[in-house]
Amino acid sequence: MNSADEPAPERIFLKPNCEFRFEVQGGDDVLIRLKSGTAELFGAELAKERDYRFRKCQLAIFTWHGCELLVTGKCSVSYTSDETPMASIVNIHTQLDRIRNDAWHAKGAGPRVLITGPTDSGKSTVTRILLNYALRMGRKPTFVDLDVAHGLLSVPGTIAATPLETNCMSVEEEFVLTAPLAYFFGHTTLKDISELYKFQASELAKRVDQRLANDAEVNAAGIIVNTSGSIDNEGYQALVHCIQAFRIDLVIVLGQDRLYSELTSAVPPTTSVIKLPRSDGVVQRSNQLRHQLRMDGCHSYFYGKKIPNAAPMQSLYEYSPHVVELSFDDINIFRVHDLSVSDVMLPVGQVDDLQRLRVLPAEKTGDLAHCIAAVIHKSSVKDDDIGLDPQSLLGASAAGFVQIKAVNVQTSKITLLVPCHGPLPSKNLVVGSLKFMEGTKMPTGLPNYDLATGIVVCLLGTTLSNFGLNIQKYSFTLQAHLPDAERRPYTALWQWWLGLSCVVVGSIGDFAALSFAAQSVIMPVGSFTLVANLFFAHFWLKERLTRNDLVGTVCICVGAVVVCIFGAHESTSYTLDELIALYQRWDMVFYAVFIAAVLAAFTLLNVRSEAALQTHGADSTEYAVYRKWHPLSYAALSGVVGAQSVMFAKSTGELIKQTLGGRNQFTHGLSFVLLAALVVTITTQTHLLAMGLKHFDSLYIVPVFTCFFITFSVLGGAVYFEEFKSYSVAQAVCFPLGVLVTIGGISILARREMRQPAAKGYLLIAP
Repeated sequence: MNSADEPAPERIFLKPNCEFRFEVQGGDDVLIRLKSGTAELFGAELAKERDYRFRKCQLAIFTWHGCELLVTGKCSVSYTSDETPMASIVNIHTQLDRIRNDAWHAKGAGPRVLITGPTDSGKSTVTRILLNYALRMGRKPTFVDLDVAHGLLSVPGTIAATPLETNCMSVEEEFVLTAPLAYFFGHTTLKDISELYKFQASELAKRVDQRLANDAEVNAAGIIVNTSGSIDNEGYQALVHCIQAFRIDLVIVLGQDRLYSELTSAVPPTTSVIKLPRSDGVVQRSNQLRHQLRMDGCHSYFYGKKIPNAAPMQSLYEYSPHVVELSFDDINIFRVHDLSVSDVMLPVGQVDDLQRLRVLPAEKTGDLAHCIAAVIHKSSVKDDDIGLDPQSLLGASAAGFVQIKAVNVQTSKITLLVPCHGPLPSKNLVVGSLKFMEGTKMPTGLPNYDLATGIVVCLLGTTLSNFGLNIQKYSFTLQAHLPDAERRPYTALWQWWLGLSCVVVGSIGDFAALSFAAQSVIMPVGSFTLVANLFFAHFWLKERLTRNDLVGTVCICVGAVVVCIFGAHESTSYTLDELIALYQRWDMVFYAVFIAAVLAAFTLLNVRSEAALQTHGADSTEYAVYRKWHPLSYAALSGVVGAQSVMFAKSTGELIKQTLGGRNQFTHGLSFVLLAALVVTITTQTHLLAMGLKHFDSLYIVPVFTCFFITFSVLGGAVYFEEFKSYSVAQAVCFPLGVLVTIGGISILARREMRQPAAKGYLLIAP
């Protein structure tokens, strides 16, 4: 944190049995220091006079006897509360520790506890508190994490178990110095493939039993199991299965009477079920936040924690993952399928859901890009002289995880992000539906810019571009007052070239902004320069300003604000192979066909408008049919073509950024194809926009061009860069609403009566 911007430290005085609840969002850091008294975070004690750093979290610090905290930094939410479930939790811990003590003296098994409840009920919190309390008593409990949505011990999409010791406790993280046994489920929900989850849970339970049988101290400490928030249908069936597989003694249900009642009658008589109230401090998380937390979990696996106050050119993270390129022949990639076999298709008396699961080779195409893949332990699969038995992968544990960065079908090469140098533990990889979209951020040593930087750069660039467009319009206005014999092509006007220079410099700023933030956010921000356009066109070019011009422009700006607020706020970096893989998807084919159809429609409209103008004149009834559509065709064509230049600019910018980071992307001809496409689209957009400004008012052409440019730029980002993949319900509703408001602004501007009719004889392909 910059000391100049850092808020003054705040002193928090907690009374006994109270807690300080706080949330930290975005890239903010908050430092908390215990000044006096005693305090704990989810059961882990805070040391006095030590700064603890927190970011992207929702936590609570509790004190039994009162304390003083020093908080430095900006909390998005912070308050104190004396209503906590800690008394109930410590009572449970006391009973569990008594059982552990008896088990240790009797050389027997300790308690087996499972915590369950709906999503955002505080399961992980209670799990951490009970584990940390056991560790503080000198016990060595085994932590089993069955929550595939987040993954406290490994990457999301896994179930894992590990014995804990005192040195595993951490205030700033869940647990450290662990070496978990992990099974890769590959998905973050149980829907449609819950049989795989139940099978892997049973295999994990067997391995945990083997571990406990070989260590009396670990056995006496027992196990504590954290579960998924899915408690309906497949989730409930999987929950009951896990209770039986791990031979649970005590089930703690958080915050739902119905689940408590159902489990009371469903579990064996030897299993006790108790209910624990849900803490008021538990916060409901949005789907977008859940997705971000999963991406953060994947990022942490490969890169580790962010280094605070990293020096320039220093790595921003504690780990340095490695990128390797392998031949298709060097690895095997598999995927587990649920064939949904009906019971009637099985032999009589044999209803085995496991038969539905089939491990099949995954097709090595661009669809694998960004997938998290488990590297399977070589010793845990059946691989003999006959060959690999894919079905043996079902019960195989993961040696580690990689990210598939790109798949190049033409060269039969696959690019992987691996946690460390050295050969892979095996050549067998398993993938699911989990993708790590931010794993492509490569540590380049370049400054780490954020969304605000991108917005500022975009505003400056688009304002300069708009000024350049009005200079071009001014050059056309000067030509309009000259006799026909003295008029020159616009390419011979020095004012037009001056305006073009401003547009080019401003566009460079626009394209630079795309390297800092998502395309679907940066493009709408540029609509605010329409305010500048009103100023330039009215006060400088003396174009008449009407109420419709103001209302239409305001609508476009408001729509852009909504689009910006509810757009995708995360940016991802790509290599050439990844960019090519993105172009090869089916949705990109449909997008290309759609764009071609739009361009063909507006080109036909322009040609017919020009034909009517040339043949019958500007005042004819034949041209009157096209009078409103003629300027729209120029603005729309330049906007749609320009939007494609944004996509190519984003691609080219990513290649340049990767090259500056030490990985040259311009050793392939395809890189220059993208560069050529950028030049062609920019040149075409410039010509079309110049023709529109030459014949029609800039108060109409510029806003309509901007609207088409923004709308199709956002659409391109949505399809090509998959920027809408993690949208919440609110985003899915409000984002298209913002686009509709913007389109409404166009319809209002379209009512404008042009001060001067279109000049006769200027064609779409005119110089």
